[in-house]
Amino acid sequence: LHERLRAAGRRLLYLGLESDRARVPALAARVALDPGCRWAIERLPRVAALLSRCATAIAGDTGLMHVAAARGLGVVAMFGSTAPELGFAPAGEGHAVLCRHERCQPCTVHGRASCPRGHFRCMIGIEPGEVADHALRLAAGA
Repeated sequence: LHERLRAAGRRLLYLGLESDRARVPALAARVALDPGCRWAIERLPRVAALLSRCATAIAGDTGLMHVAAARGLGVVAMFGSTAPELGFAPAGEGHAVLCRHERCQPCTVHGRASCPRGHFRCMIGIEPGEVADHALRLAAGA
């Protein structure tokens, strides 16, 4: 996903916690070396300000997804252990909602970091190329 968006000339801003960066050291190292990328560890008011400079957002079913939608960004929203039908999809129009609708989905109303069945097909089934296609389409319309 990172390479595809960078090849399309998009600058990338990764938002998250220090623990997020620690979970993906290879990506963190790549971001650190790429002048077109930045990793921001910020509090919510600053995150909202940073999002106002973005063309689109890619997020899971998280608070960040809702903040991005509230800031008027087109959001590529990925649903795994939750489901958009539960009322947690980004508000408004101009978003791409990706959900595989596995038989075991949703496994919880509020999401979880691990799969109780051990396969996590709900997230693994969302292809990076599909996410990139939607993000580039939304950014082009921004």
